[in-house]
Amino acid sequence: MQIGVAMKAVGALLLIATMVSAEVTAKFGECTFPGLDLEVALDEFLQRLPASYEIPDSGTERLLPGLSFGNTTLLGLSTLAMRGAPRPFCRKGVPMLEVSLSTRAALRFIAPWRYCSALSGKLSTTSSYVTLNVLFEVSEDKLVPVDVWLTWLEGTYVLLDGAPDALSIAVAMLSKLAPAVVRDFWVEETAWRSSAVFKAVATSGKN
Repeated sequence: MQIGVAMKAVGALLLIATMVSAEVTAKFGECTFPGLDLEVALDEFLQRLPASYEIPDSGTERLLPGLSFGNTTLLGLSTLAMRGAPRPFCRKGVPMLEVSLSTRAALRFIAPWRYCSALSGKLSTTSSYVTLNVLFEVSEDKLVPVDVWLTWLEGTYVLLDGAPDALSIAVAMLSKLAPAVVRDFWVEETAWRSSAVFKAVATSGKN
């Protein structure tokens, strides 16, 4: 009798193990994940994101006669934090990790401007809350970012500092009068520039 009970218990354990193995296979597909602790690696990666990043060669000379812009700086990537659980999967035999990252403070693009020699200031656009999805390839000792896309954006506005009041007010109204223009800028620039920062962080050393 005891042998029968023991065999049933062993059988149940084997069944559970088989079910778990099947779930893992279904989740990961046909690839082997390295022994890298994904959550630890992701936390270390996020801690290395810069508070500000100057975008190289983003300035423009003589956009209009006498008007020029300096390089744009992206502020706030260091406030990104994981939102929800990481999602590991396989893609063509390669272990991958998809994560959602949301800002804990505003994200901002800001650029200095100058008009002739009389006026100068800063043009900025800000979003109070941004969520990015980031796709990483999982290597033996680090995460390698391969794609970034914007999934949530809210509270965007534009400010022009240093200009006459009437012009500053007109620019501020752009967010309300032409929200699609502002949103299109964010959709394109945020993913593109964030991807460049993530890849620079990944190549600068081990996570």
